Amino acid sequence: MLVFLCAVQSRAASKDWARVSALCNRTIASICAQTSPEFKVVLVCNEAPQLTVRSPRLEILTHDFPLPEPNTKSRMADKFEKIGFAAYAVRNLAPAYFMTADADDCVSNRLVHFVETQHEAHGWYLDESYMHEQGSRWVFLRDNFHVFCGTSSIIRCTPEDLPSAAKREESRPSLVYVGHTQIKAHMESIGRPLAQLPFRGAIYEVGTGENDSGLSLRSWPSIRTGIKRLARTRPMTESIRREFGSWELSGR
Repeated sequence: MLVFLCAVQSRAASKDWARVSALCNRTIASICAQTSPEFKVVLVCNEAPQLTVRSPRLEILTHDFPLPEPNTKSRMADKFEKIGFAAYAVRNLAPAYFMTADADDCVSNRLVHFVETQHEAHGWYLDESYMHEQGSRWVFLRDNFHVFCGTSSIIRCTPEDLPSAAKREESRPSLVYVGHTQIKAHMESIGRPLAQLPFRGAIYEVGTGENDSGLSLRSWPSIRTGIKRLARTRPMTESIRREFGSWELSGR
């Protein structure tokens, strides 16, 4: 089984709650479009976003989390606290594969079927996947994807790898608290190296107005860099939209 863990920022901390809800709705719809039913989605939040997606594989957990300060560090701490809370709530599902998914990204509908065929693997990291700026007709092939995007690794976890308490400060160390930029090296250091996912597994959605990426496809520092990146730019085709569920927020 593949368990997706998804944290949503609180309504009070968001710039536009309706947009946060729309982005989250698209993310959950993307996850729930898997070609295999062997998965679960755990959405954790202060208050449930306005979702139209309905699935028996979706569980929504609400809790009175403290509001983060308006800075990236505090927001990331809030995300880890929520992910840990969700992982603790479903630790009875382990051993299983777990994937943290940011609440504004999209994933390939092939992930769960692939995981089903790889029962003994430690997990995978996403090396090459897509970046997409909201409203653009183009996607950019990003290598070292796992360094740039939080929706970028699938880890096989036992109950011992997951939080032992609902609050982070009361829990033993857990794999879900290792950041996406460190998880590949960390898994190697404990003798459980991750393999490279053999296909593009996610779309890092940037320019949503609600994420903390600080990235934009427009922020290319030089013409030379721009030319190199243009070589890795592809049209956002109907096929990509269907596989990842990366539909425009105004509708399909």
